[in-house]
Amino acid sequence: MKFQVYIALAMFSVLLTGCSQVYLSKPNITKEQYKKDVSYCEYEALKHTPTTSSADKYGIELGLARRDIIIKCMEVEKGYTQFSNKEEAKKFKDSKKD
Repeated sequence: MKFQVYIALAMFSVLLTGCSQVYLSKPNITKEQYKKDVSYCEYEALKHTPTTSSADKYGIELGLARRDIIIKCMEVEKGYTQFSNKEEAKKFKDSKKD
C-alpha cells in the first residue's frame, strides 16, 4: 500500500512540475501579497474538494482538480493573468509598472 502511495505522489509531482507548469502574474504585486493570494486560493480549493481518507482513491485527479481551482481563483477573484512561461509573465508584470 505504501508503495502505491509513493508512486502516486511521484506521478503527481511530475504532472505538477513538468510540462503543465503555469505562471501567474499581476502588475505591481509584492511577494507578500502574492503569498497571501495563493494561501487564500489554496484554502478555497481545499474547501471545495474532499479532504478525508476517501480522497486517497482519487489521487492525481484530486490534485489536478485542486490545481485548477487555485488557478481559476487567482485569475477570477484575485486578478492574475495566466502564462505558459516565466518570461512572458515577467514581461507582463514589468510592462504595467507606473
